[in-house]
Amino acid sequence: MSNAFSLLYSYWRTGLSSNSTTECPVNLNAFASLAIFSEEFTEMLLYGPVRDKDKDEQKVDAAVALKLRIDRPLGMDEKHQLTELEVDEIRGTALWNFSNKDYVPRIQAYILANMLDPQIPHESNLANLILDSLIQRYLHGEFVSIFSDTKEHRKQIRLWGTVHILLDFLQEKNSVQFAESLVSIIETERLESTRAYILV
Repeated sequence: MSNAFSLLYSYWRTGLSSNSTTECPVNLNAFASLAIFSEEFTEMLLYGPVRDKDKDEQKVDAAVALKLRIDRPLGMDEKHQLTELEVDEIRGTALWNFSNKDYVPRIQAYILANMLDPQIPHESNLANLILDSLIQRYLHGEFVSIFSDTKEHRKQIRLWGTVHILLDFLQEKNSVQFAESLVSIIETERLESTRAYILV
């Protein structure tokens, strides 16, 4: 997933006005691709580690990645090798049991979201489309959770973090509906940490 999205990320960046220069103008095909796959892009904004302690393959993946950084196989740059002190510091932490590569797609998606320009109509329209999709997913109970630190709860936090990134794009014609949706969500959401993100 990380490698595939990284390729899309590099391509989609070329379609955003904030990334363009006189030597490298906006790639309209790249933006069209981002717009076509806006639902998949929205999913990447919510993507992240499951951190399921029962997922042995995650631990194996992390162990291999860690082993490579400790032993530094032939061809690896020395600056990427861990020192004994660094190994001791991460022993017993999440980094010891989990690879961090599952964060990459969401971080890259956040970067793209931050690169959207409210002054460019087609970029503003895309941001509003994503914003509406996030709110609708929440209203339809896609991430209902009654306990903290569950997969659904983490998706809630990611969703509201993304909403805050995109709030500047909210168009006046959509503001009343957005406010009504927000009131409806606040009335039903029970988790304090999620409510804190909504009410910021």
